[in-house]
Order: sequence, then structure tokens, then C-alpha cells
Amino acid sequence: MHALHPFALDPEHRLVQVVNGEALARVRFPGADPLALSQTDQFTALPEMGLAQSSPRQWHLEANFAATSGRRWLLSVVQSGRAGQEDLLPAVGLLDGPGGVGLQIGEAQVRFNMGLEAFKVSCLSPGSGGAPEWLEYTH
Repeated sequence: MHALHPFALDPEHRLVQVVNGEALARVRFPGADPLALSQTDQFTALPEMGLAQSSPRQWHLEANFAATSGRRWLLSVVQSGRAGQEDLLPAVGLLDGPGGVGLQIGEAQVRFNMGLEAFKVSCLSPGSGGAPEWLEYTH
């Protein structure tokens, strides 16, 4: 990820946040796998000379899962809102279950069942009448 301002890193809560004026972006990396968060204002590869001279300073976030062995699926949640109103963003939690993994985001649930031959996404959220509604997609 890239931003014009430094990221606030919270590795213990697997959370990254950046503010630009009144705008806020929060990224969560739910899970228990090893995660190292770091940032720099340096480029890994220098941009073209004209672009480098005219570009504002940029911050680059790295979320490193290198310690993970084998195949892994990464779920991340990007939330946007207003700076100073972080408490209005819905809570995010990890849901584990047989055959898949999912997220609880506020009142909604999103579940992913990722098999070798099929991929299924299920979403449960409050409908317009207040009753829970399911949406499923299989590929």
C-alpha cells in the first residue's frame, strides 16, 4: 500500500491506519499467522527521473507473511471513514468454520469456502426489512 502520510502500525491488533486531511483508511489483517508490518518512504525501484522529482513524498507499507509455510489465503478488510470518527467503523472479527474461513463485519458475515475444485462465497447481512438475507456465489 502507498500513502502520502505515514501509516500508524499496530502489529498486535493486525491493524494499519492512515489519515489524509479528513479522510481515514483502516486496514485489518484478521488471522493468527505470523505477520510483520513495516513502512518506508523509500522506493524499492526508483521511479523515472521526471516522476521522482515531481512526486510528493510517499510511504510504502509492507505486510510480510514470509514466515507462513505452504499455501495460504489472505483476507484483509479495508475500511474508509472520517478522521476522528474511527469508532463509527464496524467491528471486524475472524470466523473459522469447517471448510472455510470468514469475517464478521458489523452485523454482516462473509464466508469463503475455498476447495481445489470449487470456490464459494456466502454473505449474510441484515436486509432492507431487517430480516437476515443470504447471498451466495459459487465458481
